[in-house]
Amino acid sequence: MIKTRRIVNMKKYELLRIWIKTRGIVFFLLFFLIPLFFVYFIVSLLDVLGIKINSSIIKKLTSDQLFLMSLQYIAFFILFIIVIKRYKRTINFISKENWFNIMGRAFVPAILAFGFAFFILYLIFSIFELLPEMSFFREWLNTPNYGFVVFLENMASKSPLKIMLLFFYIIVLVPITEEVLFRGFLQDSVEKIFKKSYFDIIIVALIFSLFHIFSLSNAIFAFIVGIFLSIQRKKSGSINISIWVHGIINFTGLLSGIFYLTSADSSLRFLRLRSRSLFRLRRPFEHAYRVPPFSLR
Repeated sequence: MIKTRRIVNMKKYELLRIWIKTRGIVFFLLFFLIPLFFVYFIVSLLDVLGIKINSSIIKKLTSDQLFLMSLQYIAFFILFIIVIKRYKRTINFISKENWFNIMGRAFVPAILAFGFAFFILYLIFSIFELLPEMSFFREWLNTPNYGFVVFLENMASKSPLKIMLLFFYIIVLVPITEEVLFRGFLQDSVEKIFKKSYFDIIIVALIFSLFHIFSLSNAIFAFIVGIFLSIQRKKSGSINISIWVHGIINFTGLLSGIFYLTSADSSLRFLRLRSRSLFRLRRPFEHAYRVPPFSLR
């Protein structure tokens, strides 16, 4: 009887040990999939309750990227509050340190990450320009990230509310959600699996870049920046500073992109034509544009 209890306790302990190691990966998948399919879940729930919604209304709402992003962020933060309340003692990747003090320490790593990633991209662009047979990769490399295209389209629509909302999403909500996902949940698990090594930094940065693969240049940029972000998370033990670094990089990238495009042509007509042509150009990769908003940069 005592031996049986020992075996049961050992099995429970082993299962608990596995859960502690893989919990972050499970949460990572949940926080990615639930917001992604949140709209379809709501529609299905209403259908079960007998509340019918006109298909044309659903089509119109789901075609509005800003509306979808808003719903997905709402789903993400509702889920985050639930999980944090349930596992507040074990989820400890957010420190209670003053956020404004952390901001002061984030500028140097943000400048280094952005500058180094930009330099590497410049070298890769130069190499591909010398290789005419690599036209497919050149085209893929030149594709901008989806979040930037959506921002420019709304900028062209001259809607101040949409512009401010998207600016807020890209500068504030994207860094928070991505850091919770990648440097929070995912790195926490990978770090426990690969103890006393730096494999977690490379693996998390690689997965982070794969979530940006619809644009090769953006994926390369995300990989390099992801390494810097993972290092900051590993050094500090929390995601607070990586959120600031991520936000500063997004802010810098967005402003530099807007400045570059608007300086090429002062009229918003240029932005409108540019963004439309990009959508036509990337038709083979349209499925990649369906990634959740928190994977944009």
